[in-house]
Amino acid sequence: MSERTVGVREFRDNLSHYIAEAGSGETVTIVSRGKPVATLTAPPKKAVRPPPTFGSMKGEIWMADDWDTWDEDFYAALEAPISPDGNDP
Repeated sequence: MSERTVGVREFRDNLSHYIAEAGSGETVTIVSRGKPVATLTAPPKKAVRPPPTFGSMKGEIWMADDWDTWDEDFYAALEAPISPDGNDP
């Protein structure tokens, strides 16, 4: 990796060139009147996360024995009319 310093006008006139250089790993520092005002670099590479393996969460997830048991009020609510006046649409 190398670093390059360019003036604002040079950077503006050759923008696509400097973007390509930054994309290939070079750091481009833009200066205005001799003072650095910006730095152009490639974004950091994201770490690739391996896919989960079968059984990797064993012992970390818990479900109640009655998770699929509902009381009668729940079933009644499911069968109740939808419209506010009590009539089915």
